[in-house]
Amino acid sequence: KAARAGQTTTEQLTDRATRGISYPGEAGIDQVLLVPTAASRPWIVICEWDSTKLFCYPAAVSAATGERETELAAVYRALGDETRLRILRQLATGDRRIADLAQSLGLAKSTIHSHLAILRRSGLVGLTIGAEKRYRLRASKPDLNDLLDRYLGP
Repeated sequence: KAARAGQTTTEQLTDRATRGISYPGEAGIDQVLLVPTAASRPWIVICEWDSTKLFCYPAAVSAATGERETELAAVYRALGDETRLRILRQLATGDRRIADLAQSLGLAKSTIHSHLAILRRSGLVGLTIGAEKRYRLRASKPDLNDLLDRYLGP
């Protein structure tokens, strides 16, 4: 991620590091600090200090501990639930707030939040932080065939 820092925008780098959180910036924030951490895994902690927005995101899993298995399982786990599929269908029509999804699906906001966390970790859904939090389908969704081919090997 450090090597790409000079080749991409802060918003793109934040999206890549956090697997889907888009932060276009806001008044009073001069810089963004991306901090990989194992302490809060799998959660992303977002906070501010002075004029800096901090994103503490899960440090990468090494190949020795099963990065391919983790990514593959995360995507298929996200797709293996009917409620998450219904959420994806809702997001296919446009960005949504948690309250909008809860109302249209007839579920509690806490339930929707849990499902959205799984969908975001899988790389299928992104979150835009601004005046309000809005969830969206990511433009670059995981390629299921590629994930399975890489896992199975040559």
